Amino acid sequence: MKIDIRDVKCCWINLDSAEENAKMMVEQFKELGIKDHKRLSARQIEPPPATPRTIYHYVGCAQSHIDILENEDNDVPLLILEDDAKYIPEWYNPIIDNIPDDTDAIYLGVSHGDGSYFAQDIGNNMAQIKGVYATHAIMFLTEEYKKAVVDIAKEFVYNRRIPFDLGCATIQHRYNVITTHLPYFYQADERDSANKWENLTK
Repeated sequence: MKIDIRDVKCCWINLDSAEENAKMMVEQFKELGIKDHKRLSARQIEPPPATPRTIYHYVGCAQSHIDILENEDNDVPLLILEDDAKYIPEWYNPIIDNIPDDTDAIYLGVSHGDGSYFAQDIGNNMAQIKGVYATHAIMFLTEEYKKAVVDIAKEFVYNRRIPFDLGCATIQHRYNVITTHLPYFYQADERDSANKWENLTK
């Protein structure tokens, strides 16, 4: 299977207050030739009392992703970007070739997280992953995986009260989730964001 990112619908999450991020995202889409993109006004939802400031946004972030994934107008393939996702021109390629036909999702951005992830080379500069954090750049390829992410996001955020990317990491082993050897997008420290994860995502 071959996918040209320029032909994929992209939904991107952006706080109304983060106007500079929005400008940079629109400019980035022009540079990348991505024309079918839609901004989602990020949800701001009060977290439970005593939530650490570092993850104070986690409920709104998760619900924003859920809103996109549950929208019936958003067919697969679907690329979801958070507004701190910046592409890496040195190795960004809009055409991803030799994708296994049974692939459920492609992480175009990853995080080292706590270092307990698994990545197995599958050839063609791609790897199958398990236990990988980060949700700043994911391309969804099956409706089944979209639903699975919605379900685990709701469980982790509303029942366990923890960020949903940790939940996504727990279900990757049940699906064929892959990533490119080199990330296409990282979380840029220069963007307005609650945390600075460039050192873990670039």
